[in-house]
Amino acid sequence: MTKVKPLDRYQMPHPRPKLYASKCLGFCNCWWNGQKIFSDFVEKVKPFVDFVTHCPEVEIGLGSPRKWLRIVVVDGEKRFVQPSTGSDYTDEMTDYIGLTVPALPPLDGFILRMGSPSCSMKGIKYYQGVDPK
Repeated sequence: MTKVKPLDRYQMPHPRPKLYASKCLGFCNCWWNGQKIFSDFVEKVKPFVDFVTHCPEVEIGLGSPRKWLRIVVVDGEKRFVQPSTGSDYTDEMTDYIGLTVPALPPLDGFILRMGSPSCSMKGIKYYQGVDPK
């Protein structure tokens, strides 16, 4: 009878996880102030995962650096505006999301910039007017 050697779990090939990440988290100087945000977690996992990165604000045509944006509630509707210019980018962002999200490859998770009005799911402030103060 032939003895079967146990498999070493570290020798078996595993697919690399594919994660979506906010591009400003160490991948590009695209934060509103033209900086890159250091993320210790992102740096630690970079060797082990494949990233799909986006900066929605840059990808709708806003540069970096740029005047900051916020989500403003107008007549009960959330709008994506740049208070310093009075520009409303809601339609551009809605179009971007509608094209980008269905085109994403299968993903294993997300790493998003908390508090970002364009890509966060947590810590987002909703303002009751476009007053830049």
